Amino acid sequence: MIIEAMATGLSAEAAAAKIGISARSLFNWQKEHPEFLQSVQEGRHRALLWWETRALEMARGEPGNAQMVMLGLKNRSRAPSGWHHDSQRVEHSGDMTVEHRPAFDVTTLSWEDRAELRRILLLTRGKGDEAALK
Repeated sequence: MIIEAMATGLSAEAAAAKIGISARSLFNWQKEHPEFLQSVQEGRHRALLWWETRALEMARGEPGNAQMVMLGLKNRSRAPSGWHHDSQRVEHSGDMTVEHRPAFDVTTLSWEDRAELRRILLLTRGKGDEAALK
């Protein structure tokens, strides 16, 4: 059942929910039952194949959502080259200084300055009159 659910492009967790088990049960069963782990791995391969097929269909001109397909491929690929990850590794050497700034205390402002601050904040949220800024 898990293989068939994942063959439609679902992640292991989503497939587990579809067949009525929790993600925790899914992971526990994989630890306790090697044959179930094999089934989940087969399901992962089929899910990746499903997403690759969607990408190929779109490359041939069929309609689809390219961003969704790319996300599906990135989330399911286990490629060792790392092409599928959008993260970067940054190493830092040397000292680091963390500066803590106190929160802005509105009570130190005059009533006029508070009104001006409120007007500007409302403008930035799209709730104010832009002409009033001038």
